[in-house]
Amino acid sequence: MNWRTLLDELVTAGHLTPAASEAAAGALRDPTRNPPAVPWMVRVMVGIGAWIAGCFGLGSVLMCLGLLIDAPGSLLVTTAGLFLLATSVAVRLATPRLFLGQLALSVGAAGQLLIGGGLVDSALSIGGHALVWVVLSTALVLIHPDPVQRFVSTVVGISSLGVVFQQALPIAAGELTLAVTCALLLAATFAPEADLPARVSAMRAPLRLGLVVSLLLTTLGGEAAAVLGELYDSAIPRFSLAPLVLGVALLVAYWRVLAAYGRGLASEPGALAIVTTVLLGALGQGRPGLLGALLALLVSFVARDKVAIGLSTAFLVGFGVHFYYDLDLSLWTKSGVLVGSGVVLLAVRAWLHHRRFLTEGA
Repeated sequence: MNWRTLLDELVTAGHLTPAASEAAAGALRDPTRNPPAVPWMVRVMVGIGAWIAGCFGLGSVLMCLGLLIDAPGSLLVTTAGLFLLATSVAVRLATPRLFLGQLALSVGAAGQLLIGGGLVDSALSIGGHALVWVVLSTALVLIHPDPVQRFVSTVVGISSLGVVFQQALPIAAGELTLAVTCALLLAATFAPEADLPARVSAMRAPLRLGLVVSLLLTTLGGEAAAVLGELYDSAIPRFSLAPLVLGVALLVAYWRVLAAYGRGLASEPGALAIVTTVLLGALGQGRPGLLGALLALLVSFVARDKVAIGLSTAFLVGFGVHFYYDLDLSLWTKSGVLVGSGVVLLAVRAWLHHRRFLTEGA
């Protein structure tokens, strides 16, 4: 249905007069009040042009300031970075235009690189550097209106928070990072839309995608830590409590999903979800990959985010393949595990159909 058909139907139903319909049609046809959509190819070319212009402009300015020749102290580099970042945020907030927005984004990225370079040359410790990035990333997520910047800042902020935990409490850094990431991800997914301001609601999609990526990368780090811990005789701390953290997060996600259908964790679907989570956690042998990918996939389906669904599915398959080949079992035993798990899943699906928890086309 186009807007012309909709206006005709409103007139027929008596909700609009013919004069009001013609006035609305004239406003919709006016390109100054309702500009046509810009083709994606044009948007890409304008964005590339803005980034090229930003790179040449910044290079010229920095050469004039001597930042690229004399290699001044970290304070001057950090100050220049903060100035560029603040200017880019102000421009991006002031105008929604495509070219200026992308130009501001490139200038902001350069400012963040300068801040990072200045921090490297400063006397701060690694934990201090990470804490600065946590604060800066949080501020950019809250203030910057560009979804790309919010996504990048979310990933950088969670990664920096992990470094802070690693410096403060190495033995539980992985579990603390997972706990914070899961809590933020659940809040970004299940917070009621009506209870959120419009600005906060607009940042949910890039924030949630960034948290999904951070969750998958953190669980990937947990898998790597387990493998390296075995290779080097437990010299690397493992995420021993990660399955518990992810299991609790999954239970909260199940509870919120089932509540939308008027059911609880004590119902049949809830009991099935709990048993499945417990079995996966037990089979995972202290490795968070399967549970982390399952949580990411669940919240991605709830949010209907196709990019997050694709990433979560790819990581789930990857973790499953790694888990299969990492098992210290014979090929016959592994084949039996595959056949048995397939039979169990088919039986569960049949039971769900029998109990009418699935539609006929599912």
